[in-house]
Amino acid sequence: MATDKEKQAKEELKRITSEMKADERYISYFAPFEENSVNKFIEKYAEARTSLVVYGNFTKHRQESVIDDYHTGSWNALNEIQFKKLFDLECLWRAGQLTHLRDVQVTMDFSRISKNILLYDGIPQVSRADIELYQQYLRQEPRQIVYSLNYSYYPDYEDVKNCPDNADTNNEYLNFHNSLTGNNGLLLLPDVRGLKELKYLDAARDFNFSNTKTKNANNPAQRITKKYLPRSDEELIRFGNHFGDKKAVNFIIDRLNWIKEKPDLIFTWAFEYLRDIAPEMVPIEAHEDWKKGMYFAAIKHRNEKISCLLPVVYEEYLLKKEMCMLEASNTDQHSAISEIYKNGILQGRELLGEPRDFNF
Repeated sequence: MATDKEKQAKEELKRITSEMKADERYISYFAPFEENSVNKFIEKYAEARTSLVVYGNFTKHRQESVIDDYHTGSWNALNEIQFKKLFDLECLWRAGQLTHLRDVQVTMDFSRISKNILLYDGIPQVSRADIELYQQYLRQEPRQIVYSLNYSYYPDYEDVKNCPDNADTNNEYLNFHNSLTGNNGLLLLPDVRGLKELKYLDAARDFNFSNTKTKNANNPAQRITKKYLPRSDEELIRFGNHFGDKKAVNFIIDRLNWIKEKPDLIFTWAFEYLRDIAPEMVPIEAHEDWKKGMYFAAIKHRNEKISCLLPVVYEEYLLKKEMCMLEASNTDQHSAISEIYKNGILQGRELLGEPRDFNF
């Protein structure tokens, strides 16, 4: 659940992005560049401008981020709890052992649903037993480096199925839950549904490619080639200087210098975390690699803080759910991509002489 600062940042990002896309000065500047690269450039520059507006400067931005960390981590925990429930259903649904699931027609729908997982009523809501299990997970000894502390991601089916123990997938809670429940057996189920979808999509792709090739041969189109606009910090600075946006340029430079001075970011995070919670003392156990020992001490302390805060955030979740105040993320982009995906499947089924529906 977003904090006040995060809500403000979201609104500012939307405002600044809209302004950049509408400003005639910027439109003229972006004219020589390819549209997709321009959109990505605007997104990155607008993020820097947003942080400047919300936090004032880069240092303050980092300090206030630390303050919000425990609260954000607690809400991420609720997401992870619900992600696991949805993922188990995805395994069953892909294997054909579950035929009806609310708002699910194709495999891509699981990713779309995950964007608003706390609002999805196709799974049981978070329970006190779920909270207690997650607290147990947080209080276990940390074993590996986690690079996405402030984010929670819906597990990627292919990643988990093919590399269940891969640290890069950041699915520690999923593995912990499976070790207690035995649900890792779900990963052994076949992906019947996914293979069928690929068959239909291949049929549609081959047909459309063949038709497009024929049309292009008969009517060669005139293609306008535009330059790619990179999102590098150097390009952002060049853009800011071009329009006299000194504050944004300084923010980007400060951020760039901070990154360059701290190449070992995850361990720098641990050091600065331990510094920021002073005067509270945190014991650091002996370790053959002192940096890892420091990291594990910091993450263990952070996990304990989140574990203590989790019941409070859970009550906040129940209240907001009862009052219909849980925030919904915009899923228009995912819905649009999902529609293209679904149309491809329907077309493929039709081409193969099958009914134009999702009953397969």
